Amino acid sequence: MGLSRMVSRWSVVIAWGAGCVPPEGLATFGEVDGTDLLVGSPASAFPERVRLRSGARARLLPDGALLPGAPVSPGRRPLDPLVVVDPGPRPRIALTSWDVQVLLYLDRGDLQPYVVGTGVGSGASGQGRVQLEPGTPVEILERSTDRILVGLEEPGLELRAWFPSGVADEVYRDEELQTQLRLEEPEGTAMYLLGDTEVLDSPHGEPLLWARGDPDRPWGAVVVTGEPVRGFRPIVLERSSLYVEGWAHVDDLRFDAGYDFGSLGLPRRSSSIRCGGVVGLPPACAIVPEGTLLRTEPDGPVVGQTLGVIQVSRDAWFEGVSLIRQTQLGMVQLWVGPEDVVDLEVDRPHCR
Repeated sequence: MGLSRMVSRWSVVIAWGAGCVPPEGLATFGEVDGTDLLVGSPASAFPERVRLRSGARARLLPDGALLPGAPVSPGRRPLDPLVVVDPGPRPRIALTSWDVQVLLYLDRGDLQPYVVGTGVGSGASGQGRVQLEPGTPVEILERSTDRILVGLEEPGLELRAWFPSGVADEVYRDEELQTQLRLEEPEGTAMYLLGDTEVLDSPHGEPLLWARGDPDRPWGAVVVTGEPVRGFRPIVLERSSLYVEGWAHVDDLRFDAGYDFGSLGLPRRSSSIRCGGVVGLPPACAIVPEGTLLRTEPDGPVVGQTLGVIQVSRDAWFEGVSLIRQTQLGMVQLWVGPEDVVDLEVDRPHCR
């Protein structure tokens, strides 16, 4: 088979696997060629990280097709944080699969957002006060020019509050998740909030927090910090990752828990497939050297590199070869041009 026909055939195969993307569609994602992002130790070179949700998928090109293969499953052990080499609109990660390193794009909707800074949130009417501990996993429910609507759900609790946009993100640095909130001890009267009630951002205002539970039983401890205003009293609610200043209806507050609830009081503070040689057969006549740059297709952008010597058929010296690897996020096809294949037939007269 001639070289031109082989190039055409592999172009079709790889376009099916990676997705055909017009050049103008890639412009918004910056430099797609990843040569400068391929390093020996990505974890040391790049500080940003992401964590995947269940069902997450990846792409070889920013606007390409999703990689074939099973998505991240909730039944599997969660993947460790992944190294981000480019935190753009579709964050790009470096992933190692046995003998290759490949750069993949992720959709932000498949990533777990975290609180990555300190800031004060409020209710829909701009009142109330909410602070979240950095490192708290949250949901980003809505975005505006300079604000985000953040959601938090824990057992028996649901929160919705608006924060400055920099408070939470899907891409984080480890040190951003280590800061501890420094809050003053609230002054007031300890009381108990009933279950199935709301904490508002102002008297008769908008809900900030929902206390889930039995409406006839105390939900948890709060501090009442002032006198009633139109049937509502100002309160402070705290737990390890959350601080809320809001308003609770007087009928939803009790001085005595009435039960021994103990913990009800809120405290203060990859497998891979290797396509190499087969044991018992003569050594290969051709290899792809360690450090060879890998492309999506002939003349396509660089998206990976070899991490060791890979044995290939001698036909690759004439025609090039496609390397197929199964990663944690799906199957990738990577192109090696004939110019990058080393012929060893002279040194190995009995090779295959």
